Amino acid sequence: DISTIAECYQESGGDARFYLPKKYQESRTNPSLLIGKIANYFLDELIHDPSKTFNELFPKSFFLNPVEFATLTNDEVKHMTKECEIHFTNLRTVILNEFEKLDLDRTKMYIEPAFFCPAYGVQGRLDLFLSGQENKQIIELKSGQPFQANAYGLSSSHYAQTLLYDLMIKAVYEYRARQTCYILYSRSAMNTLRFAPPVEAIQREVIRLRNDILLIECALDRQEISSTGWFERITPEAFPETKGFLQKDIIRFDEIWRNLDDLEKRYIRIFSRFISREQYLAKVGTHGSDQVNGLAGLWLDTDAEKEERFAIYKDLIVKDIQQLDHNDAYIVFSKETLTSTLANFRVGDIAVLYPTLDHEPSVLRTQIYKCTVTALAEGQITIRLRSRQVNYDDIHAHARWVLEHDLYDRGFDSMHSALFTFAKSSAEKRALFLGRTSPQKTAHQSNVPAVHLGEHQNAMLNKIIAAQDYFLLWGPPGTGKTSVILHHLVKHHLQQTRDRIILLAYTNRAVDEICEALEALGGNIREQYVRIGSHIGTGASFQSQLIGNRITGMTRRKQVVDFLVSQRVIVGTVASIAGKTELFRIVQADVAIIDEASQILEPMLAGLLPTFRKWVLIGDHRQLPAIVAQPVSQSRLDGDAINEIALEDTRDSYFERMYFLCQQKQWDWAYGTLTEQGRMHREIMAFPSRMFYNNQLRMLPAERHDGRDYEGGIRTINAPLKNAFSQALASKRMLWFPSNADPLMQFSKTHDEEALIVVNIVHELIRLYGRMPDIGIITPFRAQIANIRAHMQQHGIDPNTLTIDTVERYQGSARDIIILSLSIHHPSQLQRIVSLSRDGVDRKLNVALTRAREQFILVAAERAIMINKTYRELANTCFTVGFLLPLA
Repeated sequence: DISTIAECYQESGGDARFYLPKKYQESRTNPSLLIGKIANYFLDELIHDPSKTFNELFPKSFFLNPVEFATLTNDEVKHMTKECEIHFTNLRTVILNEFEKLDLDRTKMYIEPAFFCPAYGVQGRLDLFLSGQENKQIIELKSGQPFQANAYGLSSSHYAQTLLYDLMIKAVYEYRARQTCYILYSRSAMNTLRFAPPVEAIQREVIRLRNDILLIECALDRQEISSTGWFERITPEAFPETKGFLQKDIIRFDEIWRNLDDLEKRYIRIFSRFISREQYLAKVGTHGSDQVNGLAGLWLDTDAEKEERFAIYKDLIVKDIQQLDHNDAYIVFSKETLTSTLANFRVGDIAVLYPTLDHEPSVLRTQIYKCTVTALAEGQITIRLRSRQVNYDDIHAHARWVLEHDLYDRGFDSMHSALFTFAKSSAEKRALFLGRTSPQKTAHQSNVPAVHLGEHQNAMLNKIIAAQDYFLLWGPPGTGKTSVILHHLVKHHLQQTRDRIILLAYTNRAVDEICEALEALGGNIREQYVRIGSHIGTGASFQSQLIGNRITGMTRRKQVVDFLVSQRVIVGTVASIAGKTELFRIVQADVAIIDEASQILEPMLAGLLPTFRKWVLIGDHRQLPAIVAQPVSQSRLDGDAINEIALEDTRDSYFERMYFLCQQKQWDWAYGTLTEQGRMHREIMAFPSRMFYNNQLRMLPAERHDGRDYEGGIRTINAPLKNAFSQALASKRMLWFPSNADPLMQFSKTHDEEALIVVNIVHELIRLYGRMPDIGIITPFRAQIANIRAHMQQHGIDPNTLTIDTVERYQGSARDIIILSLSIHHPSQLQRIVSLSRDGVDRKLNVALTRAREQFILVAAERAIMINKTYRELANTCFTVGFLLPLA
């Protein structure tokens, strides 16, 4: 990213070796950074309407980063207010006066357009861009004063950044127009807008810096974990000429690094390498039979390849442009006949939007719009632009548009930062987190009675409460780990302690479930908890609890501080909390409870958990794991020092490693398993209990069922049973419909016969029940999802009346009837759909099976699955239906 290169250039004077400590530098409150964000806000607003006043805009800027505002002192706020007024005045003067003199028409400008430029290996987002046919003009805003200005009155780093933008725009538009670059110094009352002429020698120098940064990234990716490397080179002695913040960062990093022992250093090297590999793969992908090009697939993959992966919306037509509350801008597109209706997008996904051009690929020959998917409906899709525009000429000028997935680097940066935070924590907390020291043994047993809990659940709740340092709760499907245990655990802390609790999960959907469990407490619970996150990813019922909505009407810093201090419970995803670390400068949470912990990578928690007095992790490491791009061959570890803490594979979650370690060390006071489930019928439960849970699963006591019959036969069906096919569907809980394998299709991700079998099954179930029952269809490949949907439409079934998706999308949900179509033709394809835990459990099959409440139906080719022991056992357990009736 161009801004990253410029930051490195600014702090190091062009020495890429200083790029590394930026990932591990001290977090510090810096009012000037907040002033910079406000200056950008002023610029955007004044481009839209230069008649706006400071008194009108400055109070609104408070809501850009209310928590960050709240961390400032009164003196800092007063100073910042005066500074912001200077920036506002200078920006307004330039827009009203200087722009006209230089023939810069603000109404024709684009705000924060983004570009990809593989030619120079950079991407960037401009502050302002005027794209004329004959002349293109770049304006880069800088809120600081020029430091050690060059002959043009520009800071060398600001100049270098603008020259990179110049290179990028020339490459994108293939030198079809002249270009003029400006830097807008909003703190300078005189000569505020300054010309930045291109100089090829400096452009070459900055590209060299860019290449050096890439070499360091590759070195991190390939570093040896058992020997000295890049981290040992970051010492004050190595860089005696450094000054200012950079010198302080190097000194501080060196002090922290020297304070670590060999195992801790190795641990950080291991995960630094792991994170760097994941970031690299996210950008440029992998190679092989299932080649994925990461973000670079935007221009490396053909449209046909993207359509095969259902990763693109093509031929979108602009239907409407909406600007709501003078803040957000939405574009509504209609899907045309050429648009894939099955593209793999979800509400909340970040995306890039760009027009269809004659060029191939067009994403490299035009500006792109960063956006978020906000609504998906039959025939249309709505996106929200990240930057509201004053000029929509470009949108109206192109007939058809393309939408593809985008990538945030922020998650990788957060994990790097978390490793540094871990290194800064106390030696005692580091040892406890790693598992080198035993958690404190419980001094006394808790005996908190909980109404409506069974004996087993009540005993587990009290064991968690009694734990001193941490507790790992293994909760298989349907055991009430969120709705029951988390609910009562929070209730105990609110009623019996003065603790402040932070509740986290991996996905927004899981956070919604946490909010449901919270609100089931009743009373004034809504006054006691606040949610961190975006309204797009938050369920409609809980959007009022978002911090932005809770502080509406507050205009003073103290009001926000008092509000946050008053909140006993803070809720959010791990990622959203990682992006709000300034929150912990205001409030100190005592206890962290993390749901879905088995889906969270270890470095995501390394900087977080040691900050709490106690943490509780809830998960099931025999369900879906964390999402990792690199293969096991790269993530697998060996070595006595790492085996000491049971770290075998960096793909594993922290929950899985620590649960295994606690079992190994016999720290039985720090972990436990829920074994009573109330989701699956007994006949369905039997197989996962035997194959995946060591025969530990039991049915909830009958008095605590939700009204379902978990013991008896399938509910009464009034329709006549025409044949053995009908009889099987109406009477058997576990069924297998064998399909035929096609040897010529062993690399295919579709199976037409299985799609027809699924349609037959759904048709018959509708007839038997007299309506569409609660059906979920799971298949491992998006291509087979499309195939099944297409066959349903051909045979008169609306595919939108049931859920057809991959197993990953089903985690945390359930259906009365689950149909699993494996869609494979050869045993070699099993490796694509099997995900084994460290103890050999097929996690994906486990998830698929345990989604079913009342009936599970397998559709799979005998030739393809019988080589696998688990699938062979499953097929032998199911009632086999060996024929297929033609559709009526």
